[in-house]
Amino acid sequence: MSTSKIVIRFVEAASQTTGNMTRVIGFVPSRHIFTLFDNPALDANPRKPKVNRVTGDIISTLNETPELFQYKSKGLLIGTSSYEALQRNRYALDFYDPSSEGVLDGGHNMLSMGIFFLSKVMDELPLRKIKDWEDLQEAWQENRDKLEELRDEIEFLIPVELLIPANDEPETIAAFNIALIDICAARNNNAQLAEEAKANQKGFYDEIRKRMEKKTPEIAARVEWKPNEWASDSTRKIKVRDLIALCWIPLNKLAEEGLLPDGSKINPVQLYSSKGKCSEAFGELYETKAISTQLTTGRYELHNSIVGSAFDILTDLPILYDWMVEHFPSTYNGNNGKFGRIDAVKMRKSLSPYCENAMEYDVPDGFVMPLFYGLISLLEVNATGLAWKVPPIKFLERWFAQILKGYKMPMEMAQFDPQKVAKNVGSYELAVKEFKFALMEEENEMA
Repeated sequence: MSTSKIVIRFVEAASQTTGNMTRVIGFVPSRHIFTLFDNPALDANPRKPKVNRVTGDIISTLNETPELFQYKSKGLLIGTSSYEALQRNRYALDFYDPSSEGVLDGGHNMLSMGIFFLSKVMDELPLRKIKDWEDLQEAWQENRDKLEELRDEIEFLIPVELLIPANDEPETIAAFNIALIDICAARNNNAQLAEEAKANQKGFYDEIRKRMEKKTPEIAARVEWKPNEWASDSTRKIKVRDLIALCWIPLNKLAEEGLLPDGSKINPVQLYSSKGKCSEAFGELYETKAISTQLTTGRYELHNSIVGSAFDILTDLPILYDWMVEHFPSTYNGNNGKFGRIDAVKMRKSLSPYCENAMEYDVPDGFVMPLFYGLISLLEVNATGLAWKVPPIKFLERWFAQILKGYKMPMEMAQFDPQKVAKNVGSYELAVKEFKFALMEEENEMA
């Protein structure tokens, strides 16, 4: 990992030590915060800040009453396990692991202060185009020399809380790192931190991300692994909770085979109706000792190869989901149906959710998700882990029309209301049966 080093100086500071942690609190002059913008110090914050009403209020305070900023603002919470206490209330900080060390809370203050600093060297029109942290970082680098010239002319105080280990014993540092992640999540709870943000902070998505970046990099690049990390002008991001919901298809297969801890299975209806619960259950599973190990950094590392194979299956699912969405209308019409006449269906140009392929219809997820769950029937556990019994795309190309013909029944019984279809567990059970019937026919032909 790369090391990012800065030095901050408190003008007034108090130090408190309890257990494995020391807290230094006080005021830091604005010129000593500049270096925080030059490195990945904000990566540890569970969400990426964006310009909003809050940032507008903060910038107004800095413009109108900067002398009161230290009393109006909560400031910054900074944490790191590597530091050196210098003379005159100065601390040299090394953010050895930017994913868990750096600015843990105060992202909107950082964004606001950065825009305020840049307002001294940028014209109003380009300044207004800064909408999020990535925009700020780009503008900061472009104007860094000009900012340095004005650094000592900008004066206000920032409340800073610095968390560091109580001593340099390995056991103390390990305990500190583990606590730091929990503290970060707790401090951000006031802002209703999403379950996915906490999971990303703990490293739960690392293995999924690694596998997707290797197999489907174009899809992985569009996933919002961390809240607000996508550019403000992007409209086609993939929410990580959608991926985690899909992941429960192979995970449920492992649960059926008795290969997950007891209780680690979800109702398939939740893939559609409660993706937040899917994320919560995923986090609970990942934290179990049978699945992962918590490192001295506080993050979790997967050691269960069977679960790893489920993540490999997950890399196929977005492409398969898009295939099903794209072929649903024409296949439905091929079974004597009139897909375009269903009230819930909109005949308009749209894009498939994961691969962004052009489509003529906007197909409701409620029709697709129960049918998609039927893919669980094509999974098996072999000597190397979870695998497909048959190549899934080839299987769908041959059998999808037959499967959808049987699946029309729950659609008709629900009077073509996609929510009623997707919230009825019977829809999922029927889809699983239809896939099994088709698989049996294929296996009989091959016998």
